[in-house]
This record gives sequence, structure tokens and C-alpha cells, in this order.
Amino acid sequence: MSIEIRSSLLVGQPGLRIYLFVLFYLGLLVAMSLVVNNLKIIRLGFSYTSVGITAQLNEFADKLIHNFGHLLAKKGFDPAQLPNQTYHFIWTFNLTEGWLQDLATIARLDDVIASYKSQTRTLNIALPLQFDTLVFSYKYDRHVALHHKGTVQGKINKVKIDCQLSYNYATYKVHLDKFDIRDSGRITVHFTGQGPIDWISEALVNSLSLFLHPIILNIIQLVIKKPIGHIVDGVNDAISNVFVP
Repeated sequence: MSIEIRSSLLVGQPGLRIYLFVLFYLGLLVAMSLVVNNLKIIRLGFSYTSVGITAQLNEFADKLIHNFGHLLAKKGFDPAQLPNQTYHFIWTFNLTEGWLQDLATIARLDDVIASYKSQTRTLNIALPLQFDTLVFSYKYDRHVALHHKGTVQGKINKVKIDCQLSYNYATYKVHLDKFDIRDSGRITVHFTGQGPIDWISEALVNSLSLFLHPIILNIIQLVIKKPIGHIVDGVNDAISNVFVP
């Protein structure tokens, strides 16, 4: 089963594009102003470091991430459908009607730091993201002498993502430089169903957890990374229309 992210859904959202546009350009213009006027950094959260001038952009990032999460829910990406799976552990399990919920709760993990280097005329933005808790479920059908049906339910806690963006003032281009899940979180699963459950063992639960974990992480990549890439493309198109002769 394939899941397709439609680029037109997110590229065409003017409010979200404006927030991202402001996030890049406000930080860029203030940073450049500090360079040109050689101001002493006392307030506003700016500082000189080995990489140039840095600024904390938490307030703008929080607005951006909040709107991104709202858009995911509005456009039907939360809950996200999980692909059907066949799982073998002594018996064969058909896993169907899978759903991953609470993707819209994406949030900032730590400080969002913008750093500007005058030598390269590049603004780099470190945007650490997290999911506190994601909930998922599957219908299962266990193949034995008689079919045993029920639901597998689970959670993934504390998924952490490194996201890095940059804006090159020389080329007028925004780039998604990095999107990596640096902490895949902790997964727990449990079975529910009719009839005796003495066949459910710790080994089965642990094995199924290992089986489902990468599948769910792949959906997180699909649902979150691709739309960010499409937004970056949309912002670049908007910048080209306004700033590039």
C-alpha cells in the first residue's frame, strides 16, 4: 500500500507560507542590520559566536509549528493511515486498518536558533522538533485453527527530530538541509480481543514492537518531512516572484 502526500495541499496555504517567510526574513534582516551598523549585542536575544551572529526565534517558530500542526489536521493527515502488514511470529497475523494519531501535536523541542554568516551570506536555522506521544492502532487477524481477531494498540513516546533550514541571501533560496529522527522514542504495544489471551507472550509483544517501530517512523517522515519540503518550494516560488528580477 502506498501513501501519497499531495504537494498542492501545503504549498497553497498562504498563511503558512507567510509565517515561514517572516521567520526567515525577519531574522535575516535584523542580523544583517547588526552587521552593517556594528551594534553591540545587549538585548533582543542576539549574540556573537564563532559562527557569526545568532538569534533565538522561539516565538516565531511556535506560531509556525502551531499552524503547521493545525494544517495537518485540517487536511486529513492526522490521523494518518498506516499500511497493511503481514506479520509472522509462530502464527501469521494480518494487520489492517492501521492509524497513527496526534501528528498535529508536533512541537518545538528546544530553542530555535538562527545564525547568520556574513562571509557566505547565509542564514541557518536549527529547528528541533518533537512528538511527546503518538498513538497507533491496527486490527489484527491471527491465523490458527480458528481465526482470532482483535486490536493492537500502542504508543510511541518522545520522538525527537533534527530539522535544519537555511536561506542564502546571494541566491534568494531557502533549503531544507536536514530532517533526521535523532531519537526514535519508546514504543509500547498491547493486544485486545475476544476469547483467551494466554497466547500473548512478552516475546510476541517485544517482537511486534520491533516490527512496527520502523513502519511508524517511516510514516512520520512521510507526513512531516515531505510537506515541509513542499512549503520550502512554495516559499522559494514566492521569493522568486517578489525579489528576483
